[in-house]
Amino acid sequence: MTTSFNELLERWQRLPAWASSLSCVSGSERCYPVIRELASRQSADFCRKALDAAWLSLLPAKQDSSLDLYLGEIGELPESSTDDSNLPEFHAMRAISVLAYALDAVAGERPPAQCHKYSVSALLQLSADLGGAALEAIETQDHESVRKKLEGVDELNENVVSELKKLSIEMASSYTDAAKSYKAR
Repeated sequence: MTTSFNELLERWQRLPAWASSLSCVSGSERCYPVIRELASRQSADFCRKALDAAWLSLLPAKQDSSLDLYLGEIGELPESSTDDSNLPEFHAMRAISVLAYALDAVAGERPPAQCHKYSVSALLQLSADLGGAALEAIETQDHESVRKKLEGVDELNENVVSELKKLSIEMASSYTDAAKSYKAR
């Protein structure tokens, strides 16, 4: 049975608001290999630093002061203006948009639930574009796995963030494979 976009979002509404921010950052970590493989080295390095700042900033006591810098500059990356879906940079741009939603959610620029909705949509589009239905199904399953890990967690703490970061990195292999396959075409 396939889980629809609306079903995915509905299940998250029962969790605390911080879970939406965490989901955005987790999704960005899962699709980071697309940025690493298909964006310029400079953009990939920038995004890695921004993603690390987002993970750190999930905990209010650890807020990274460079988060505002990353928010201000992410739209200036060369891939951000790519609109030709035949170019690798287009798929990198999609993955960068997932990171932008994560930064918005963590910094409080937009409501986390709204960022989560846009992030899930972008992830599903990216996964369908790069790997078809198979990668889209994996992304849906990974998203559900993250949600299930957070059920029953009352407050965000370093252990929760650390565990979810490790899980997200492990889940990223499907995007690594898809990006490398795309690059080899």
